[in-house]
Amino acid sequence: MTVFLRCREHRAILVQVAVTAAPRCVVDWMTERALHRRVKDFILPAGRQPGYVVLDSNLAFPVVALSTTQDDISLDLSSWEKYAKELLEVSISAITYLAQPRNPGYEADRLILHVEPFRLPVFLREEDETDDIVSIEAYLAGTLKIMMDEELRRVEP
Repeated sequence: MTVFLRCREHRAILVQVAVTAAPRCVVDWMTERALHRRVKDFILPAGRQPGYVVLDSNLAFPVVALSTTQDDISLDLSSWEKYAKELLEVSISAITYLAQPRNPGYEADRLILHVEPFRLPVFLREEDETDDIVSIEAYLAGTLKIMMDEELRRVEP
């Protein structure tokens, strides 16, 4: 049975897939796989399926939103086609976990991957605006499933 606890450092979900396995923090796991990696591709959403970001390490993780932090422009996944070329080849510069401590589960928590600054497309820029930082919000439940699958493969004979 998988147990969900919270990491003391990040207040993020801990995943423990077996009694003999040490709990792993989803932020630490994602940091090992994504920090300073370059975005090399996007898989656009299809129907009710989320879109995915593919890194140069070949890690593909589900995404629920793309946004800029300064202007709080939030793009839904149907707008990815406009944004994808601008995000290709940027790298993940930071990972943030936003925990909702009053919620006993993780459904309201957010896993945010920040990318290095790049020039926004003209249709999103103000006349005096130059660079902005874009963040990618991972679909946490889907990311946890990927993490659990990898952790299970590590502990199973």
